[in-house]
Amino acid sequence: MAWEKTTLRRMDPTLRAELEGLLAAPSSAFESDYQDMLALWLFFLVGSAVGLVASIWDLATGSLPEAEELQFFLMYPTSFLTTPSILGVPVSLAVGAWATVQMVRCKGRCGYAALDTALAVVRGRKVKLLRYADIASADTTVIRTRKQTFTSLTLRLKSGRTTSLNSTGRWVAQAVQRIQRGR
Repeated sequence: MAWEKTTLRRMDPTLRAELEGLLAAPSSAFESDYQDMLALWLFFLVGSAVGLVASIWDLATGSLPEAEELQFFLMYPTSFLTTPSILGVPVSLAVGAWATVQMVRCKGRCGYAALDTALAVVRGRKVKLLRYADIASADTTVIRTRKQTFTSLTLRLKSGRTTSLNSTGRWVAQAVQRIQRGR
């Protein structure tokens, strides 16, 4: 078994206590990638706001169906889905609410953690664990672009699968040390 998907509540109590300690007082063993996820959530929020404004504008300019159009909608229910003003408002509100909840829920709980016995990928309350005993080898590669430098940690698992995590060199060095100690 490679990645074990779980939640913070279902984790082993010792691992959960260690992970919550790292989340409360971040160290070199925890690397937050909240800013990367924040860009995605802000994209959804802006899209939601634009969709809401467009839907309200469409409704305000008189695009509500009249009686004969309502009969048409009853005869052809799929045409209801092509009227953006009707579904636009609830969909925009739902997407905006979802993005806001995700931003709040994942604040300080989004990133990679190198625990004593496993690597953890944390996304809010969801956690993916990779036990060090399942790792056959770990290689690092420094990737430089014109604007940034990051390090890729490539893990070859005993099952033959390969996975990689991109982070800072500081966190990758800490993770490699813990992997070597944990095996």
